[in-house]
Amino acid sequence: MIADGRRRTGNSRLKNPPPENSIRYYRQRKGLTLKEVATLLGTTHQTIQRLEELNQVLTPDWAMRIGSVLGGIPGALIAYSDDEDAYPWAARPIPVMGVIDERRQIELQQEPLYRVGLTNRPTGTVAIEVRDRTMLLDGWLLLYDDTQAEPITDDIIARQANNERFVCRLTDGTVWVRRIVPAANGLHHLETDHAPPIYDAHVESVALVLGFERPGQDLPPR
Repeated sequence: MIADGRRRTGNSRLKNPPPENSIRYYRQRKGLTLKEVATLLGTTHQTIQRLEELNQVLTPDWAMRIGSVLGGIPGALIAYSDDEDAYPWAARPIPVMGVIDERRQIELQQEPLYRVGLTNRPTGTVAIEVRDRTMLLDGWLLLYDDTQAEPITDDIIARQANNERFVCRLTDGTVWVRRIVPAANGLHHLETDHAPPIYDAHVESVALVLGFERPGQDLPPR
């Protein structure tokens, strides 16, 4: 969307074109022409052109079909756009803000390492790349919402059970994903099965781990 709030029209002939999409990006990355994509889909190149140039609404079915011939790209990524008025079913950009190592420490970066496109994730979600060969999910992305961080409470201790369910930010600035064990004087121990514990830590806040995702397709550049 451009600065005054109007949608970019690209090559669209419509006064109020549908949302932007990423057909052209993934088509050109695959090295296919409009006609070649159309032939693979049993349709006309004019149809693909209308969709690409925002002269026709992109439906989830069309996005899925087009993605299938462009290398198995999910339809939600074919419909991807950075615009605020993107299709509601399209992927949204999730920044990968750091990595987590074998000690379960997160090394956060000031700027995203890269972005991935995911669906059905709350606003504020960030991803952390798992770099730990001891984990079955090595290479996957850990997701959490730092905007929902909260102080440590007895309820959080109970909710975690015996799992590493929370991203823990300490007052010294370090960030970990470990079990939180109450200690004396309002302090906590941070434990994991894969590294020595951290004793008597000052926990500033915790944020729930939302889950893990396989690394997906790169997003189109901004």
